[in-house]
Amino acid sequence: MSKSYLRKLTAAAMMAALSIVFERLLAFPPASQESIVRISFGNIPLILAGMFLSPLYGGICGIVSDILGCFVSGYAPYPW
Repeated sequence: MSKSYLRKLTAAAMMAALSIVFERLLAFPPASQESIVRISFGNIPLILAGMFLSPLYGGICGIVSDILGCFVSGYAPYPW
């Protein structure tokens, strides 16, 4: 394995972990129960992973963070 592969893999894992943390801990809940707007910063690490690593790694980070984030929150994964 080359060093660049391991660096990209490590950076992708860190971006996926940051995405989960930003999505679950730094999200602003809606003001009322009827509100459908939720502000969160979970997409920022995924966008950065896509820009700096490659779109492939950005997509993989998105998939991994979505699946792991669903299990952390107690929800079932819903791909649509």
